[in-house]
Amino acid sequence: MTPPRFSILIPTRQRPVTLAAALDSVVSQPFGDFEVVVMDNCGSPETAAVVDRFAALSDKVRYHRSDRVLRMKDNWELGLSKCVGDFLFVLGDDDALMPDGMVLADQILRRVDVELLHWEKYGYWWEDALDEAARGRLLVHGGNEIQLMDCKQALADFYQWKVGYAALPCIYSSFVHRDVVRRVKEKTGGVYFAAGSPDMFTGIANAFVTEHAATSRRGLSLAGSSGNSTGSAHYLRSKGEKRRLEYWQDEGVSQAAALHPSLIDSPNIELGVADTQLWAKQLLFPDDRRFQMITIPQLLSAMVGGIGRDPDSYEDTARDIRALARKHGIDPASLADSLALRPPTPRARGIMQGPFDSGRPGQPSLAVNCRQAGISDAAAAARLAQGLLPVVSYAA
Repeated sequence: MTPPRFSILIPTRQRPVTLAAALDSVVSQPFGDFEVVVMDNCGSPETAAVVDRFAALSDKVRYHRSDRVLRMKDNWELGLSKCVGDFLFVLGDDDALMPDGMVLADQILRRVDVELLHWEKYGYWWEDALDEAARGRLLVHGGNEIQLMDCKQALADFYQWKVGYAALPCIYSSFVHRDVVRRVKEKTGGVYFAAGSPDMFTGIANAFVTEHAATSRRGLSLAGSSGNSTGSAHYLRSKGEKRRLEYWQDEGVSQAAALHPSLIDSPNIELGVADTQLWAKQLLFPDDRRFQMITIPQLLSAMVGGIGRDPDSYEDTARDIRALARKHGIDPASLADSLALRPPTPRARGIMQGPFDSGRPGQPSLAVNCRQAGISDAAAAARLAQGLLPVVSYAA
């Protein structure tokens, strides 16, 4: 049989409510040449019941379940092994595909000869999101241009922290040809999600083994932030302790044992980025001088730069900054002015709503209060986002 054009992999672990929205966003696509593979990490019967409901609506749904709890990257790896499509994409179980996501992806890939199609995601915060002020918010940016990414330059910029990992062709925000996956496995001894954060690692690895990628300003998927989001639990460390404990329990290892030995035991998200950078460089390109690690002072500066996003964790982050400095023989008292620690000024936060400056001339972004629109899940938010955006086609 001819393999499908796209394989959509949804790894999941005990999130039946958000999983239902993710599946809804896939099976309702007006594009027929795909499969959706749900890889259930030893979940409860509620997870299987959700999948059964959508399998009754579409014969494209494939369900697999591990009979024991796996590490996140092992569950992702197992799910990937079940996918047979030409292009692969991992959809988070609290995320959603845009209603025209696969149609536009197919059009772009038929016009641009690339193995990686990357896009800038839109964002939605579920009603149980850890950031209370953002709950019910949808963020949509403007712009529809397609550009060619120099993967090696993007990777070099990432290792110097000039761009974040969202700028890399991660499988969480890209359709990835299976030949790219094969080349990564040749470098790692047969494992695609080989080290560190699985989505971030794939961005590094995909960029390293591929010269160019197409990158679309038009989002083909929407990132959902729910109360069970592992990334949010590290981004807002004062609010995410419960989720982090659950994550490390499932991993079967302590955070201290998992982190790169040059770092310190901390849930700080900048340290998490550096952790994946270090493991990936060590595994993929230890001697490649194009991708030099940031210095410890640069990492300390990045940690200071993010200290204000979660005022309740200020003291914990400040303590970690000093501990990392001391570990590398840097006297915290001698840090440059740019690293001086000043507690953030508390400020009231309300619902962000309406147009705002995206930083790109002529391309304003829009914050939508989904509560007022009667929307409470990622699939419905994706449909609303499409309704707010201009109709586009990339067909020849």
